[in-house]
Amino acid sequence: MGFFKKLKVFWKCRKEIILSLKIKVDFIAFQKNWREKNCHNGTTAANKFDSSKVIVGDSTYGRLRVLCWDNPKERLVIGNYCSIAEDVSFLLGGGTSSGQDYNFSLYKSCVRRNGKRTNRFQGAYNCRG
Repeated sequence: MGFFKKLKVFWKCRKEIILSLKIKVDFIAFQKNWREKNCHNGTTAANKFDSSKVIVGDSTYGRLRVLCWDNPKERLVIGNYCSIAEDVSFLLGGGTSSGQDYNFSLYKSCVRRNGKRTNRFQGAYNCRG
């Protein structure tokens, strides 16, 4: 491989390394900003998100992975003294409202048919959201 080809490969790798470092530095700055604004709880940011759309109560702890779709009405409110499990993602602004009917595959604990609780899995039903 000639000198100029090596120089071109080096230059390309350098740009990728600088971009990767910039992304990491931006995320570290976001995490620091999140902790400063949320000193009343023990949450940490697992990814970068619009922090103005997320409100977390006192003494709540865990890692927040929040996925936004830039819906102006989307928001996440987590109460006081909550524990957020590992590998949980909060999906905001998916284009549905809480007043719509949804289709879910539900288990016996929440499915009712003709006013009676079922004793086995019944498949997909419309449930009032």
